[in-house]
Amino acid sequence: MISRTGLIAPFLFLQMTLSCVVLYGLWNMSINYKLTWTLSDWALTWQMRFNVVKCKVMHLGSNNLHASNVLDDVTLGESLIEKDLGVLIDHRLNNSIQCQSAASKATRILSCIKRGMDSLDRDVILPLYKALVRPHLEYAVQFWATVHRKDALQLEKVQRRATKVIRGMEGLSYEERLKELNLFSLEKRRLRGDMINLYKYINGPYKNAVKNCSM
Repeated sequence: MISRTGLIAPFLFLQMTLSCVVLYGLWNMSINYKLTWTLSDWALTWQMRFNVVKCKVMHLGSNNLHASNVLDDVTLGESLIEKDLGVLIDHRLNNSIQCQSAASKATRILSCIKRGMDSLDRDVILPLYKALVRPHLEYAVQFWATVHRKDALQLEKVQRRATKVIRGMEGLSYEERLKELNLFSLEKRRLRGDMINLYKYINGPYKNAVKNCSM
């Protein structure tokens, strides 16, 4: 359960499983107790009781009052970091921790490829990088796109290492390696993805969905 204290706001995202409940909010809400009792009644009605031990509260915002939240007469614990669908979210909504996690996973896989492959030729390493390493650097990136330059450089550093592993690329600069391997930098790939999505929202399959949301 992730919330604030004060007046209820129009934005609400609720994720429920058989074992716990996670409530994300960016507002002040003075009816936390009424809301948690409603969740408790819903779980009782549908015989899907929450595992209160696994339910947590993440307080968002610098002016948060950190009010206590009670579910089934149990005060819920607080959480600073949560992982949802493979993406790490912290109480400051900072993307740096997700960037570090993605870069760490990709680096470990790249090291395994380098140690496990006898051949470091382009035809071997490049397909492995595209299939096993790069997806970790771009998974759900539309949600946690880098804001700080240091995070973008940390992600780009993994691709720099990957292109340098390929035999014959050691003496070339990063830009020359990208051109030789017919690759784009990760920053340009993120920009390209954003432009494609923007086009879809304006002229493509998302156009009707945007109109329906604005009505």
